[in-house]
Amino acid sequence: FKKSISFWAKGDGKNYAILVFAQSLGYQPATQSFTAGSEWKEYVFTYESFGLEGYDIMGIFIGGSMTKGPFSLQIDDVRLR
Repeated sequence: FKKSISFWAKGDGKNYAILVFAQSLGYQPATQSFTAGSEWKEYVFTYESFGLEGYDIMGIFIGGSMTKGPFSLQIDDVRLR
């Protein structure tokens, strides 16, 4: 099984979230936040940093966090490693 997820992102400097849904968590995802600036940057998150082993991943969301209002986020080259 894979041990991490990586992707490149750029945005408008706001906080964004990556949510990982796993069978062991039920319907509550594990969450981490990141800030995407105006330049492309690679982000790498290990499943261990979410408290997961990575064998029962059901879905992954990358997008806006709980902040209201418009935002701009671009992602590219998403990889499960």
